[in-house]
Amino acid sequence: METLESHGGYEFPWAMTHYLPFSCSIDHHDHHHRVNKGNFGSFFLLWDAVLGTNHLYFNGLVEKEAKELNESSLKKAK
Repeated sequence: METLESHGGYEFPWAMTHYLPFSCSIDHHDHHHRVNKGNFGSFFLLWDAVLGTNHLYFNGLVEKEAKELNESSLKKAK
């Protein structure tokens, strides 16, 4: 079931993976397929955190948030 969910591209709110500690999100797993660097743990974030293979994903999240914030402030300025 986890494989179907993680490769389906949609995060089901009732999925069992939401109730397990250190489980990864669909976005985290999709990043692995898009970039193909890091995020090797398809189910748990723990090993990526321990081995440092998820830093590109988290850096990408920070960049995405900064871009959205910048775009939002530009719209407000207009």
